[in-house]
Amino acid sequence: MIFEYIKEEICSDCGAYAYHDIFRGHHSNGEPFENRTFQCGKTIDHSPNFSRTRVTKNCSKTPESIASKKLWKEKFIKVMSYASKEFTKEQFESFYKNTEYWNWERK
Repeated sequence: MIFEYIKEEICSDCGAYAYHDIFRGHHSNGEPFENRTFQCGKTIDHSPNFSRTRVTKNCSKTPESIASKKLWKEKFIKVMSYASKEFTKEQFESFYKNTEYWNWERK
């Protein structure tokens, strides 16, 4: 889809292609509501309320994003190791199974 304000067709960080475009009509000031999502997860949004185009979700393949996720996983593992010592097995598993890392740790 060709947008008036969002010009990026591929992610400027990793080169992923746009795969989901949303056009939601026009604002009373005449500017369109535009939203583009790339395969890497980066999302760009044009808001006519403030007449600005902004990145609402960053690319998941940038070095900063990868380092941040790695740090988050390390801290999560530390918290889970502490929790496994402080709670009964049933309490720990009922909490841990509700997280996205229940299956991740077993890979």
